[in-house]
Amino acid sequence: MLDAVCPVEWTRQRKRLCVVLVCQNTIDHENARQAMRRFIQEGSYNPQRVHFSYIYQEKQTEFLETISESGIESRTLNVVIIWRRDSNRLKYEWLAEPWRGHVAPKWNETKQQLESVISRLLRTDQGLTSEALVKVRLVPIHICWNGLLHWYQLFT
Repeated sequence: MLDAVCPVEWTRQRKRLCVVLVCQNTIDHENARQAMRRFIQEGSYNPQRVHFSYIYQEKQTEFLETISESGIESRTLNVVIIWRRDSNRLKYEWLAEPWRGHVAPKWNETKQQLESVISRLLRTDQGLTSEALVKVRLVPIHICWNGLLHWYQLFT
């Protein structure tokens, strides 16, 4: 099921990006998830190249520890962009600033930052800044396509 969420693509020319919002399973973060859905609805990204999802920080601690040099506590309401090169290897890059799409005065700035990073990373000559070997499965993970929320559960 992880392949449906964040498919593997080895070649740089066809790399597929997974844009993942890290949040907590709390009503306080619903506005951040809603802002990500808005971003998806307003965007025109090719679903073959860019997938969107969110994960709950408290449920994905092992995975987040693998890709968080500064600790997972600092990653709440952050966005990580992932390129899975094979079933265990991935490249990733965190947005420089936390996701603030749910804060009205920050919407345009946050949206432009994410658009810029996605556009840069989709170019074949641009790589992601970090790499990790991942041996954990994401359970559960939430996928947002075309602004709709679909639930998938991954089993080990």
